[in-house]
Amino acid sequence: MKNKVIKVWILGIILVSVSAILLTKTRSLLKEKAEFKELSSTLPLITWTALDSSKHVLSNTNSTKIIFFFSTDCDHCHKQAKLIFSNLEEFAGGDLYFFSLDEISEITEFKNTYKEINLEGINIGKAIYDKSVHALSISTYPSSFIYSPQGELLKRYTGLVKIDALTKYIE
Repeated sequence: MKNKVIKVWILGIILVSVSAILLTKTRSLLKEKAEFKELSSTLPLITWTALDSSKHVLSNTNSTKIIFFFSTDCDHCHKQAKLIFSNLEEFAGGDLYFFSLDEISEITEFKNTYKEINLEGINIGKAIYDKSVHALSISTYPSSFIYSPQGELLKRYTGLVKIDALTKYIE
């Protein structure tokens, strides 16, 4: 009988310990998720390297920001880029950013694919993968983010997006 009571107590202690560990882990995950949601709902401070190797931090300006994340070997990314680059006049009044996590040489090659188009004024470079980029939860390329002049997330797209869907947010 005494052994049975001890076993029940040990089992109870184990159950309470496991429950406490699970509760702590769950709270930690919920807190992390809330932080990431907060980071992605406002303009993230993305650190990026331009094709000339200069370093920049994306910051608020007085215009709508349209940010595209792409992979240099992604066919859909090339289609999206060609569509945007062929309709640049539609994006007047907004700031365009094209970011990749690929190497600068690959990003330069991507840009040179469109050398017949004047891409002056478009920011193209390598995003530094940090907490800000991680918070965007990019899992598909291309991924597009549109932020208001005040830095609030207006819309997020994954995959190919029509020009009018992107430009309707430019103020």
